[in-house]
Amino acid sequence: MTKTKENMSYELKTIKEKITKFNTAIKEVKENIAQDQSLIKSETAKLESMKATSVTAKLQDVNKGKIDVEISAQVGKITEIEARITKNEATEIEYKGKVAQLTERRKEIKYKLEVKVLEAKEAESAVLESIKTVTDVELLNRKRWIASKSVGNYQKCKKFMAEYKMIFEKQNQVLKAEQADHQRRIDIADGAMTALKEKKTLLKDAKKSKELEANLAKIDEDMARHAKVA
Repeated sequence: MTKTKENMSYELKTIKEKITKFNTAIKEVKENIAQDQSLIKSETAKLESMKATSVTAKLQDVNKGKIDVEISAQVGKITEIEARITKNEATEIEYKGKVAQLTERRKEIKYKLEVKVLEAKEAESAVLESIKTVTDVELLNRKRWIASKSVGNYQKCKKFMAEYKMIFEKQNQVLKAEQADHQRRIDIADGAMTALKEKKTLLKDAKKSKELEANLAKIDEDMARHAKVA
């Protein structure tokens, strides 16, 4: 009994230290998530500003290739932050799950320790009827504990699935938004190429001159740039 108590006390001490470390880690992860969420708002605002600048550049027929590259880089930066947030959220869920498991284990050890103490006391009394009564109560308590643990595990699974579903839907929205943005850029490039082709057709029968050759070269250059974007 003494040896068992020492072993269980040592395990309880170890569990306490692990829970403290996980809670500290959870706090740090939450702080990182909050910082990234604040950062992503500012980076999204920058992206919207870049998109507005891109539209203005198109209307003014200004070479906006550099802006498109900056927009692409900004989208990548936002995606990287989103991925970091998702990873930290998953880490938080994982750590919370481990804390919950350790808490359950601590309850189990304390319960076993109480049972062991009770069993030792009853063994010393050597009263068969009392031992029988305590054993019946112990079995009932064990059944109740198993039932409550099963219900608790089921509720935890439901909670985790809801959190994972939320993360999945959030990332799905990000991917759809990125796909829509890519399609918008393709449509803009295709429209520009169509307009340039019509312009080139109109200039085909014009009188040859250096100015005409320069215009045709500029049209070919713009078509190549839009084709690259598409």
